[in-house]
Amino acid sequence: MKKLYLLIFAILLGISFSFASGIVVRSTPIPRVPLTKITPLKANLGIIAKKVEAQRIRNETVIIKKVKNSNKTATLREYGGPIKSTFTPSSRVVTDTLFYWDPNAADYFYHSQPDSYDDNNYGVRFTPTHSGTLNSAGFYFYNLYGSGDVTVHVWDDNGGYPGTELGSVTINTSNINTTGSETVVDLSSLGISVNTSSDFYITYSLGSGIDTLGLIFDTVGTAPSRCYDYYPSNGWETSDWIHSNITWLINAYVDESSTSLPNLAPYQPTGWSSSLVCAVDSLHDTTATTSDTLNAGDTSYVSMAFANYGTGDVTDTCYFYLYVDGTYTKGWYVTSLQSNYYVPIKHAKILVSSAGSHTLSDTADATHRITESDETDNGTSENYYWKGSVTGKNLTPYTPSGWDAPVVVSSVTGTHTNGPNYFSDSTSYIDWAVKNTGTEDIINTFYVYLYIDGSPINGWQINGLKADSMASVIDYNYQFSEGSHTIGIFADSTNTVSETDENDNKYSHSFTFTAGGGTGYTGNAEYIIITDPSFVDAFQPLAWWKTKKGIPTKIVTTDSIYSNFTGYDNAEKIRNFIKAARDSGAMYILLGGQCDYENGQEYVARRNAYCMSAGAGYYNDEDTIITDLYFADLDGTWDGNGNHTYGETGDNVDMYPDVYVGRAPVRNVYQVQNFVNKILQYEKNPNTSSSYLKASFHPQGNLWNTNSGYSMPDTMTKFDPTSWSATIFRENDGQISRTAVRNEFNVGYNLVHFVGHGNESGVYYNNGTTTMLNNDDADNLSNGLDKLSIVTSIACFSGAMDEVSGGDCFAEHLVNATNGGAVASLLNSRYGWGYSSPEGALGPSGEQSKYFFKAIHQNNIYILGQAWAEMQSSMVPDAGSDTYFRWCLYERNLLGDPSMEIWTDVPSNFNVTVLPESIPTGSNDTISITVNDGSKAPVDNAVVTIANKSLTIYDTTHSTNGSASAVVSPNSSSDTIFITVTKHNYLPYETFITTYDGAGGIVERVNGIRSKSDRILSKKNGFKVELASSINGQINIEIIGLNGRVVRSVNKNATSNSLFVSNKNLPTGIYFIRLHNKTINKTFKVSVIR
Repeated sequence: MKKLYLLIFAILLGISFSFASGIVVRSTPIPRVPLTKITPLKANLGIIAKKVEAQRIRNETVIIKKVKNSNKTATLREYGGPIKSTFTPSSRVVTDTLFYWDPNAADYFYHSQPDSYDDNNYGVRFTPTHSGTLNSAGFYFYNLYGSGDVTVHVWDDNGGYPGTELGSVTINTSNINTTGSETVVDLSSLGISVNTSSDFYITYSLGSGIDTLGLIFDTVGTAPSRCYDYYPSNGWETSDWIHSNITWLINAYVDESSTSLPNLAPYQPTGWSSSLVCAVDSLHDTTATTSDTLNAGDTSYVSMAFANYGTGDVTDTCYFYLYVDGTYTKGWYVTSLQSNYYVPIKHAKILVSSAGSHTLSDTADATHRITESDETDNGTSENYYWKGSVTGKNLTPYTPSGWDAPVVVSSVTGTHTNGPNYFSDSTSYIDWAVKNTGTEDIINTFYVYLYIDGSPINGWQINGLKADSMASVIDYNYQFSEGSHTIGIFADSTNTVSETDENDNKYSHSFTFTAGGGTGYTGNAEYIIITDPSFVDAFQPLAWWKTKKGIPTKIVTTDSIYSNFTGYDNAEKIRNFIKAARDSGAMYILLGGQCDYENGQEYVARRNAYCMSAGAGYYNDEDTIITDLYFADLDGTWDGNGNHTYGETGDNVDMYPDVYVGRAPVRNVYQVQNFVNKILQYEKNPNTSSSYLKASFHPQGNLWNTNSGYSMPDTMTKFDPTSWSATIFRENDGQISRTAVRNEFNVGYNLVHFVGHGNESGVYYNNGTTTMLNNDDADNLSNGLDKLSIVTSIACFSGAMDEVSGGDCFAEHLVNATNGGAVASLLNSRYGWGYSSPEGALGPSGEQSKYFFKAIHQNNIYILGQAWAEMQSSMVPDAGSDTYFRWCLYERNLLGDPSMEIWTDVPSNFNVTVLPESIPTGSNDTISITVNDGSKAPVDNAVVTIANKSLTIYDTTHSTNGSASAVVSPNSSSDTIFITVTKHNYLPYETFITTYDGAGGIVERVNGIRSKSDRILSKKNGFKVELASSINGQINIEIIGLNGRVVRSVNKNATSNSLFVSNKNLPTGIYFIRLHNKTINKTFKVSVIR
């Protein structure tokens, strides 16, 4: 940009001045000077500073996909691992250009040196924007008479005037420009270092033989007080005597030679064939070569990688673009990239429609936002050949749009992507596709065989295939033995079709299957209950209720996870299972059992974490923090240094929840039944009085003499809606006693927050010396099962599940109370942290509680696990650098159901009609549901779920204008159909219809080919909806929150069976995507986790 910059000035200021020296006042611009020349960038202190950078490319409208979660700092694990190579950073100097005059001034003038007062040494005071070395100075001279030497001086600062001369350079007038263009004088030989804390001055003086040499100035510059001249009678003076707003046209160039800069360039990860790879399928898009043949008109897969080879980190948004034959095709971005890290971009789908050789090229920092040490090595290019249609007939394996490859091996049904798991003791599902890429129809019968390790295991007969048409098989079941297996297909395996190309009929790929994974869980559940085998039956009513209301739920036993998943210990095995389940759609996890192995009560393993030494000395294990966040934040290992002490500040824990996790603090079937009944009571049949559902209780005991916590309840309630009421008991107001708090709790409040000290046996007031409420009190609470509370607190150790030998902590007693108490608790497993002064300071634990109430009442997050996740996420920015916040983030565990809806208003009632009352088996029948409220007004956006007792959901849809419908096809006359209608702050409605013998079961496969169904795929920046039938014309897309409110509505013109729905700017939560027009009304449930 420096050359371009100078060229611009040479052109714009290349003028001929023809006016006398001295002060010139003009009402019109100087001839031939444009009124607008450049748009400078203004920096601090009014300085106009421009970094040298490459020219920006034109702006384009692009679809950007995130390579990573923008809410998280780029780390090693998110970018695929550290760069293994040793990089030598490039050394390129970045130059700051300092100037204070206005390039857009309407008028420019000049003043001759010397003038009638013999003034000389005209100059400017500069303030560096970065430390570095003075490179050069630029002057805009005019009106030279005579010839000789001009000396450029550099001075330090002496109280706002030039002080000691730091050096000088002499040039001859034959080397200067006097027609308005910039004269750049090289000062690098002086070796003058400058820094941001000290100003410096640049002036010029004239030698013998020069009568006069003028310097151009403007009268609208930003800093007339920076302009100087030397008056022989009085010394240095500011030049505003010439004009009150004079600014000399002098520039200074400072090299940031010591600045650490990033350098983005293509990178070839280990195992990749190149830094830019294109393949026919996603399995080979890091290993293919330019000699591999691609198919024009079919999806091709591109992978590329870029590394930061520089010594500085990328801290601004950096864009990566992919081009085909020079035309922009796709874009991605990251918000940061550390030095010596790389970012792989894999499986990018492109469509090249024309046959022949095409050039793929990529570039990092495509919009040139990043200042780099080398701007010339940002991209690379490769030439690939795409084969076009073949004359005649030609069968070849084919990758349909949305598929990973011509042969896909998946651990779940209904997907065309490989994985996520390959287990030898679980069923795998194989998809394959072949295509007639020729120009002629195939009219005779041919066969496609599936091979495993070279042996055919199944074949399909296909009775002809039209030109440019495909045949496929979906979800062929097969169970592999442990080890590596090669899966392939052979089109026209008996050679019955005479083809133009007989050499492209086969495709194969190898997969490795490991022992493990036989958990009984096959994916597609949103809610997973992980529990001891002895508790399965007791948890079934919860799984059934959640499924009925539209949250598909599965129960997985701990012994199956421990036997089938790898890990250093059982906690890591559970976490690895959760990661696999998350990848196939799970978003809620309930750890169904206590975890205190010290007392022989570990039913579901826990993770202990460490972040600092508390130094309190009250407990031997005070620094060992029980944290269920380990099972929610699924990035990395939590053990970056491999020492099996988890969560240390150097372990690269990013701390953001990726799934919603709660724990059921149960250790026998009776407690499981009580836990489940409490959730069902709270969600299905609460006390509907506003004095309970729209009320909170805040008992406050004094914390310290210099910060009592008196105002903390006000902080927690400031987010309350105006219709809510808060009951506050304060110690200093004489309202706190054990009896008073227990009696008030028994009144029944939806939300409760304790301010006080604590231990595993309760919470305390009077600076922690007097019981406010303890375990015995919790056991005997009598607020009733219809007035259960959600309890949280800042108190120490009140959620320490491991500290009571043979018993339970305060949080567990609250949740396990049988006649009331809590339906959920969020209490600390170790010390809470606060500030002992000044009065009113919250401290980390108080901030954490505040975030919980803010999530519910201000952010309108009413799913308990999501509110917990929002609270935790709000702590992360401080927890990254403050270990006290990190400590609190680790210890605040949710004991309760993470999918439970929090009541925020008095519930309304549904008035629902379902027709018909019974349906036949073996046929597709429509169930019509009319949803009104108690006044028979239509209810929009109610969630309508149709399911059967085997925990199978037929459909989940939304009511529109009070109406909803679903098509079901039961297979058995005993297959009762259950209909459940839910909406936030409505009491749920449950009913059922019966089935009777009809035409027989559904035939899903014909010659091994299954009919296509609707599905939705989660992408990094949105969701891809694929429908069984094509969409033609306009369709309305609505995104609906769980509260039934439409948060986004757009119309799109569609011409195929797939649509992309962006999740941009959607906060974390559960949503429904509804597609509807005159012929289509479809609803899909999705999750957004930031």
